[in-house]
Amino acid sequence: MEIKQKLYNRLLDEGVRTDSVYSNVTGKGIQGRDKLKDVRPSSLQWSEIDLLEWYAGLIFISRPIDRRANDIYREGFEILTGDEGLDKAIRKRLDELEFETHAIQHEKNKDIFRRGSVMFMATTSNDVVTQIDLSTKLANVNRIESLNIIPAYEVTVMKGNDDPTTANYNIPSLIIRGKEIHRSRFNWHVNNYINKLGYGISLVEQLIEVGSAMDIALWSLATMVYEAQIKVVKSNAKTDGTKFNIQTFINKLKSYINSQSVVLLGETESFDKQNLTITGLKDVTDYFERVHGFISGISYNISSGQGKRVISLANDPENVSYATLIEHSQEQANKYISLVVNTILAEKNINKAGTKFEINWLPLTIVDDNTQADIDLKNSQADTNYFNMQVKNSEDIQKERFPEIAEKENESLIAEATGA
Repeated sequence: MEIKQKLYNRLLDEGVRTDSVYSNVTGKGIQGRDKLKDVRPSSLQWSEIDLLEWYAGLIFISRPIDRRANDIYREGFEILTGDEGLDKAIRKRLDELEFETHAIQHEKNKDIFRRGSVMFMATTSNDVVTQIDLSTKLANVNRIESLNIIPAYEVTVMKGNDDPTTANYNIPSLIIRGKEIHRSRFNWHVNNYINKLGYGISLVEQLIEVGSAMDIALWSLATMVYEAQIKVVKSNAKTDGTKFNIQTFINKLKSYINSQSVVLLGETESFDKQNLTITGLKDVTDYFERVHGFISGISYNISSGQGKRVISLANDPENVSYATLIEHSQEQANKYISLVVNTILAEKNINKAGTKFEINWLPLTIVDDNTQADIDLKNSQADTNYFNMQVKNSEDIQKERFPEIAEKENESLIAEATGA
């Protein structure tokens, strides 16, 4: 017991962690000497303009951002109110406002900027006013004139109330060109906003290191391939001995052998090509691709345009995972779609404020025939078991598995009952 106590005291004196091994040579586990313990998050902050330039200048950064934003709206969505005429009127107004085009840019800005993107509804009012007070709640709307996608560098974020015991805790406000804007007039789309810091997380900022590394690697590999073959000329010809004349001869020879020309050599001269073997190139590129896919959330195959719409749930894990990512993004997009649609319903020409509606996203992927057959078989087996257990009857199964048939039969029964 005394030996253990002495050992414990010595560990305390030396400042050694008692839950792991330590090394006096490397400093591992020794407080004050463990290098990994001194690693801290970088305090370097890119400006919003810097982030925009990185996005515009490096395809390794822009490609996953563009791909995700475009795929969110690739198949489109429907607004369903139960009134076909009203559905068409809403869709017409969305098309007039070029909603999808603006929404895609809204999604891109969210990933580019720390402070995200603002979708602002520029409206006219039914009230007779010389100038609309943008700090007041949106009301009595005549018409949405345009949807303005405002980038982060035009926005000032005022940190929200930091008192956790009061209302509106951690809900920030936005100021645009010196004007405070009421939250009913815009949607603020930002990645993981951190109230303490006053900004969110930029995907561009996370991709800068791996994107620039991939760009440098591409240049380095291209240089290595270009120089993988060395030309060797052996000659007894005498030169003037000056560096200029030798360099001139080499430059001329390079221009010849890099073209379709023929090189004329003397009897004592020779011309050889020495090929170098470069190994491990695929390992390097694969590593960067994996890291890039991990950070962006989009695998290399998807980002490079090899995604599929018809998928097998068992054999296409990348496409299944990517579809799940897009579906999550669509759920987030429902917030600003609802804001715009509710405002359209309140417009003077439509005048259907408060009408309830559903946002129905058209499927991003469909399963292949083999997968669908497996699903149908398992559903059939489950339905048979439920039927035998008297948990479900045939009508229940028909409504769940074949709603179109059930609806038609229901319409026929109603028609017979009413004599129509």
